Amino acid sequence: MTSEIHVDAMIDTGASICVVPPSIARALGFEPHNRLWQRPVNVVGDQVKMDMHRLQYMKVGSAKAYGVSFGVYSTFPGSLMPLVGLTFMDKFTTITFDLAGKRVVFRRGG
Repeated sequence: MTSEIHVDAMIDTGASICVVPPSIARALGFEPHNRLWQRPVNVVGDQVKMDMHRLQYMKVGSAKAYGVSFGVYSTFPGSLMPLVGLTFMDKFTTITFDLAGKRVVFRRGG
């Protein structure tokens, strides 16, 4: 897929995968019929099956990662907020939460 959508997202260091709401997945051209696989995923108080897809790339600020897998699920009812999980964060060696500067810095390498 080559479509781009700019959205606010929540970084969730406890999420094993990135999660995108169905409406955003559809806007990017991802549908249940073109999923790569389904995966059971533990969510707060439950386990659900998510359709899994892969983005060509994903950017968080200026940090860019290629081949990021994500699941499709409404994390918060009525919300369009995606979760940035480990399938994005694992592409980096260091992640710094700069609370004073209100930013997150992703770094690769030593």
